[in-house]
Amino acid sequence: MSDSSKLDVRWMTVSYRSVGVAVALFIVLLIALTLWLVPGLGQHLTSGIAHLFESGTPSSTSNGVTAASHQAHFVNLEGTVQVKSASSPTFTAATLDTVLHAGDTVQTGANGWARIEFAEGTTYLLSPSSLIVVEQQEVTSRSSAVSVQVTSGSVDLSTSNNDRPRAVSKVSFGGAAASLGRNARAQVESGRDQSSMTLIRGSASVAKGRQTVQVRPFEKLSVSGAAPMQVSFVPQTPDLLAPGNLSPVPMHGRQATVNFNWSAVPGASAYDLRLSTSLMFSQLLKSVQLPSTAVAIPNLPAGAYYWTVAAEVHGQRSPWADTNKFTIVKAGGKDALPLKIDKVLQVGMVLEVDGTTAPGAKVLVNNELVGLIEGDGTFHYVTPPYANTGTYTLHVTAEDSSGHITTVDRSVTLQ
Repeated sequence: MSDSSKLDVRWMTVSYRSVGVAVALFIVLLIALTLWLVPGLGQHLTSGIAHLFESGTPSSTSNGVTAASHQAHFVNLEGTVQVKSASSPTFTAATLDTVLHAGDTVQTGANGWARIEFAEGTTYLLSPSSLIVVEQQEVTSRSSAVSVQVTSGSVDLSTSNNDRPRAVSKVSFGGAAASLGRNARAQVESGRDQSSMTLIRGSASVAKGRQTVQVRPFEKLSVSGAAPMQVSFVPQTPDLLAPGNLSPVPMHGRQATVNFNWSAVPGASAYDLRLSTSLMFSQLLKSVQLPSTAVAIPNLPAGAYYWTVAAEVHGQRSPWADTNKFTIVKAGGKDALPLKIDKVLQVGMVLEVDGTTAPGAKVLVNNELVGLIEGDGTFHYVTPPYANTGTYTLHVTAEDSSGHITTVDRSVTLQ
């Protein structure tokens, strides 16, 4: 090979390398320009790449859950509820199959109620004439982020108690942004001139401009225009005692009388009780104000019911207590479910309860679901510690899949 050929080959090699470098430099400059012109794109790409590595594929998680399960959805709908996606100028009717994405808007009509559940467990209950925007919802195996803007109306929200190391839940209203902790509950009202957030459970930090306020349970934070945020106290909510949540109530005959009990609130002069067959209390069976912490309501037919109570203190009503659900079922008869308390043993200030029921039946002791039930129907339950010695009643209920129910009571003296 001649010297000129060698020089020619060497010259060609240098040229390809130069072209490659130039192309790579052009691509880098193009990416940088795109990121500069489109704010937030870099964060979106980073989040997507992180999700890809954590989930294994863009459309499934490491547990095989599809990407659709990482989106919010409706669990209850009543009346007129509409949704507008971020890419659409018009609203469409919401259904239980509707999946919500970041940027979507949800609006309830004058008779509309909606309960929304996010993938990590946070729930939003929208009252009539409310409008919210889903700003963010991201879920991975190690983190979750939910952000909602309440544009108008009233919502009751509860954050999840998930065990992800990084969990963020935010709600915006009236120009303020609140960050809520795990297992928090708050009521948010957003109006044209004034907005507020009442914290019922958990913790919250609210920021508006340069002002940041830490809100504690049973405090109401008010936002009005450019004025500083103000915090005031609200009455505590009562604790619902009986019927317990998810507890069956036996019915002898065609109707039942249900005894309602709740805890007293300091300074309360009256209590408001609401009873409904709707989880969202869109239609009330009973709405009564009472001077005491107990009432018996007769003539209730079989079925599922929801109830809650608020306290009246110096003319101000507390937030409504967490809703309890109970079911009235027919009891007794020839098909009565077998149930027997075999043994009750005192260990310190707790009671260990052993008993037997039909295989496959569920058992509640003092309205608490028993988790340890063997295949043959034998069960074991340990009560929470009692504060004092004395005589107590163990209320044990068994229910099978056909709705048969049996209740057994036993008095036990703690010494």
